[in-house]
Amino acid sequence: MDEKRLKHFLTQRAEQEIPDTMDIRSKVHDRLGTPAPTRAPFFSRLSLKWAAALVAVLIASTGAAYALMQTLLQPDPGLRTVQAENQIVQLGQTQSLPVEDPLTRLDITLDYAYADANRIAVGYHVTGAAVAGTGVEVYSNQQLVDAQARAYPWLPTSGQQTTQKQDGEEETFTHEGLTSFDAAALPAGTGTLDLALTLQVAYTTAATRADNPAVMGFAGDANFSFQVPVNPGRVVDVRQSAAVADLAIEIQKVVITPSMTRVELCLSSAAPFAVDAWTAWESPVTLDVNGERVLAGLPSGFTGLNGAPLDPNATCRALAIPDALTQHAGDWTLTLDGFTNRESGQSISGPWTFTFPVN
Repeated sequence: MDEKRLKHFLTQRAEQEIPDTMDIRSKVHDRLGTPAPTRAPFFSRLSLKWAAALVAVLIASTGAAYALMQTLLQPDPGLRTVQAENQIVQLGQTQSLPVEDPLTRLDITLDYAYADANRIAVGYHVTGAAVAGTGVEVYSNQQLVDAQARAYPWLPTSGQQTTQKQDGEEETFTHEGLTSFDAAALPAGTGTLDLALTLQVAYTTAATRADNPAVMGFAGDANFSFQVPVNPGRVVDVRQSAAVADLAIEIQKVVITPSMTRVELCLSSAAPFAVDAWTAWESPVTLDVNGERVLAGLPSGFTGLNGAPLDPNATCRALAIPDALTQHAGDWTLTLDGFTNRESGQSISGPWTFTFPVN
């Protein structure tokens, strides 16, 4: 493994997702009940910032991304629709990686991909084995770029991972992942994307978790190249404002694609949202079309604009509604029922209601 290259990428990725002004490191160790070390212990030489970012995702308080590791993958309504309508591209590309003790086998498979003007989604799975009694737990990380070297950030709250294990003469595991990337930076008219996906696999053992829960070992990475068609969706110009108490919201435009609807909006102030868990804000969204209820309280999260990662202080941002709404033309009444931070428990009362035509 090229340790220098891997550390450089992971440090860049962590810095992209976690600004230096956010004191995530101490909070991670507070939650773990362990003191923050003055120097990173290196098990495969992880950067501390990346380790903290990954651990923060995995132990995310009561909302619990970590709990996803114990459940089957549950695609959101938009992805379920494009899967049911066979709009995904089946890929089935598998790579076998060399391994070191305690791992005895590791295979990574890219199962499928999908792309529209709002998101690019990939599904994958990892199978492998470890020495009996290792107590291995497996995690994965993804990086996506296109032929123009454009990098695509994760859509906050969109990632899912689950691992199933079986004990025997050796421990075997199947780790599945589903990740969505923000496609808002795609130029209009993009018909087909040439993409390169790097899937990185990390693991912990019972021994390393007992010694330091923040430390992970890298098993390796696999690189996949593939093409996927892009559904352009449609753009609706809205330019409408609503205010509740001290917070006004202006919807600028709505981008409707088969897997998701992106609502680009500006806040009168980002201050209420600029907390440590700034990516954990959600609003239940209600939608009526021609007077008929289409959505009722669907949780929808913020993302950045134009394919940029979400900045905690950004007044203008996008709200990602993860459902298939392309078939619902007519007079829309879109309501943001309020905002709740699923990690901190903070809330901002609404609702904000907007009415506009979608032809």
